[in-house]
Amino acid sequence: MPQYVSQEELKTVGIPEVIDMITGSDDAIVETIITETLELVSGYLSDIYDVDAEYAKIGGDRNALLMKIVKDIVIYETYIRETRELNEVARLRYEDAMSWLLKASKGQITVKLPFSSGGDADGDGEQDGEMFLHTGDKPYETRF
Repeated sequence: MPQYVSQEELKTVGIPEVIDMITGSDDAIVETIITETLELVSGYLSDIYDVDAEYAKIGGDRNALLMKIVKDIVIYETYIRETRELNEVARLRYEDAMSWLLKASKGQITVKLPFSSGGDADGDGEQDGEMFLHTGDKPYETRF
């Protein structure tokens, strides 16, 4: 089964020559980093979303924003592991990606992914019915 994001697709968020230089002749390390990143994303999102269903999608059916998040993390990890140098743009994109994952995992932002609870019977990526998610960030007054 092909990866959700391929090595070739990494070139859409990084300079192809730089990615080729970083990966060198060892494609296996990049495949490992992609696999690890997909596991990382699953760890953040699988409580709310059916990440496996999303990872099974191919081509244009994949969520473009989730692909960007995965690619940003992979590029950063590749820089760190292969060159031991820090690329400022890669670091900023990585920090943004991790912040997005944290917000998505807390339900603070809406992500167009299938829900893991089965609450998306019509498959439109929206929770069917009403859902209340209290993250504990804002206290609500009560008169009881």
